Amino acid sequence: MKEQEPMAPPSAMPVAETMAVADQGGGGAFDFLGDAIDGAFAKKSAPHRAEARPPPPPPPPPLDKPADTDADRPKPLESSEGGKPAKRQVIYTGSVQVLVTNVVESADKLQAKAEELGGFMLNRTGNTSSNNVTITVRIPAERFYLVVKELAVFGQVINEQLSANDVTKQLFDLELRLETAEKSRQRLLDLLKSATKMEEILQIENQVRRLTDEIERMKGELRFLQDQVAFSTLTVSFFSNAPPPTPGPMRTRSRFEWINQVGVEQVLGGF
Repeated sequence: MKEQEPMAPPSAMPVAETMAVADQGGGGAFDFLGDAIDGAFAKKSAPHRAEARPPPPPPPPPLDKPADTDADRPKPLESSEGGKPAKRQVIYTGSVQVLVTNVVESADKLQAKAEELGGFMLNRTGNTSSNNVTITVRIPAERFYLVVKELAVFGQVINEQLSANDVTKQLFDLELRLETAEKSRQRLLDLLKSATKMEEILQIENQVRRLTDEIERMKGELRFLQDQVAFSTLTVSFFSNAPPPTPGPMRTRSRFEWINQVGVEQVLGGF
């Protein structure tokens, strides 16, 4: 019986050839192994990547326009009664020129109208001979535009200038400063009662005197503005196209009565 020759061990196959053979045989085992390795590596390194790259911060919220509140809105001036909005304080003045037939009669009618409404005549100049009479009247403010409108009944309005000056804030500030000054003076008077040193007494009296002068000045200004608001000022100039009347012949009386009976002009006409 022939002895069998021992089989030579298989030679080692290069890695590249092994990959080629595996690929020729379908490549399923190699692909599965590669996927498993990649998957295991990805799971192992995932926490490290998560720690290395923190998530980006959320975007800032949109800047919304703040809603308007009552505190942000300008508040109207308030009166001293119940915090109600102060009534507008307006000074009305006017200057009007009117062409009329009789200047004196027109001026008389305007003066009577102003007094009828509770006003008064402030100034009057002119006469019939000059065909021009200018009269200034003070009228209650609520009747001011009524009188201005009625001037068209007198004649033809040839010029009209009206103005309105709002002094609401000026009056409000003046009243506030006056109230503050009066309170300060009262505090000084209280201190004066407890003062014992002559130097302190003199110093407090000087301050009281200064505040008193300031208070009186503000009271005068306040009364003036209140009067201007209550009564509007209207100046009207009446003009006439009629020629001024010519003076007639001067008649003189004689000391002789018979001459007066006959007439001085007739006696003189004979010479």
